Amino acid sequence: MPEASASNKNLSKQIELKSDILYVSIQEIHTSLQALISWLDLNRIICLIDEWSEIPIETQKHLAEFIKRVFISSKFSFKIGAIPNRTDLGHKTKEKFYGLEDGGDIFGYQLDNRYIFELEKNKTRDFFNDLLYKHLSAINPQVVAAIIKSNNKSPATFINAFLTNKALGELCIASAGIPRDFINLFIHSYDQFKSTTSRHISVKNVRLATSGWYETDKKKQIDEHQSEKVLLQLIVEEIVIKKKSSHFMLSEKHSSNPHILSLIDFRVLHLRKKGYSHKDMPGETFNVYSIDYGCYNHLNITRTNLNHTSLETITVQDDIRQIRRIFLPDSFLQKFQMQIGEAFSCPSCKKPVDTMHLAYIKQQLCNNCFEVVPTTN
Repeated sequence: MPEASASNKNLSKQIELKSDILYVSIQEIHTSLQALISWLDLNRIICLIDEWSEIPIETQKHLAEFIKRVFISSKFSFKIGAIPNRTDLGHKTKEKFYGLEDGGDIFGYQLDNRYIFELEKNKTRDFFNDLLYKHLSAINPQVVAAIIKSNNKSPATFINAFLTNKALGELCIASAGIPRDFINLFIHSYDQFKSTTSRHISVKNVRLATSGWYETDKKKQIDEHQSEKVLLQLIVEEIVIKKKSSHFMLSEKHSSNPHILSLIDFRVLHLRKKGYSHKDMPGETFNVYSIDYGCYNHLNITRTNLNHTSLETITVQDDIRQIRRIFLPDSFLQKFQMQIGEAFSCPSCKKPVDTMHLAYIKQQLCNNCFEVVPTTN
């Protein structure tokens, strides 16, 4: 006896969506940190943020603003280790400066230019002497004391127990003011020296050590970036081979050239001075660069290797002011851009059109005559 029943009731299903807004409370962080300082009974905490430039460039200014808001009135001080051309600490808005303002919130210092042998011989030598003395003393103070006594030296002249004055100068120049490079080059130079009968590390030992250090630390990076490799080869050919110098000047308007900046990042070019003038070009300012010592032995230039014999003829300028006559003209970079395909000849003025220039990128204008030029494939 089958039965069936039905009802006219409506069934409904209700779905509720709930969202939470996650945020960071600047005030809570500030209060907690202030309580921590009081609990630890500290007058000041120094924080070092290293490798800042490894933070994505679009994120850096937001982190800088966060640090300013949290710590601006606290007992915390910050030191930031960063590469200048890969650092963005903030920008000016209509209302205020967003991030950390250079000169207002912070001040910067070019550490790589602090100890330059070509500029400050005594200061650079004393710094690296102390660096070596303290490092070795931390490992074995008895051996260090014995070295000082047997060589009739003092802690202030400790480094001369290992190197002649000429070899020391070569080592300081090869280090380019970078402590890490100095320690590594000293170790490699000492390894070269151990297999000889000499009393001191020689210039030859330093140059062989420089070759090995460049090979393992820098050359691989250069080889992976073809455009930068080409530019470095052209610079070394023009400055080292033709003009017998390790320093050169380049107009400040090229200071933001991405290939120049990359060579600085790779530590094969070193920015030494800003805002120099040229006696034959009034009204224009130049930056002074030095070519890394290791490049001299490692680049094939017109099928010729710079060997130790040719290095004897290269002039390392004692007075950086003397290099004002050694500069790279605009045509040098234009030729390079033509070579790598970043420029082409303008139909109107016949000069190279820089395809990286904003005038060309935005309006297809020649950056020389500002006439409209056809786009390139």
